Amino acid sequence: MKKRKSKKLPKPLDPHFRGKVPQTSKMEKDELYLHMKQDPLTFLHYFFPHHVPLKSPPFHIQIIDAAMVKDRLAVAAPRGFAKSTILTFLLPLHALTFKRKHFIVIIQSTFKKAAASLDSIKKEMKDVREYKNNWGGIRIVKDAEGDSEFRHPDGFRTKVLCK
Repeated sequence: MKKRKSKKLPKPLDPHFRGKVPQTSKMEKDELYLHMKQDPLTFLHYFFPHHVPLKSPPFHIQIIDAAMVKDRLAVAAPRGFAKSTILTFLLPLHALTFKRKHFIVIIQSTFKKAAASLDSIKKEMKDVREYKNNWGGIRIVKDAEGDSEFRHPDGFRTKVLCK
């Protein structure tokens, strides 16, 4: 796996910044957003710290790095290793927020589990104030169980389908 380049940005787990984007200059804020666009874990720690109560282990970085470059990915790990949080919550939400994908399929062992993951994404988009303050312009234009479409203010669309 390739090493991540570190910049002089706040660390994702710095308690001073958890759950909120710091009040900084426009240039620093733009750098932070660029960092979040390149590093989904930073995005997760800033906007959804309640999903990551512990420091992320290297295993999570390996999953994310693989998922960011591969079209298909299967991950095997014991229960409780946050596989579903990363693969069916973080990465789809990150991809639709930063306009990385037009089409996302969430596959889990049952349709009900996959649809629940999509519901979690929609709920967090609506309920997390800091996320809404930064990306509140993203609208859900189709909302069905296991089938939703999101539209950015500039017209970019992402469809999420569950199987």
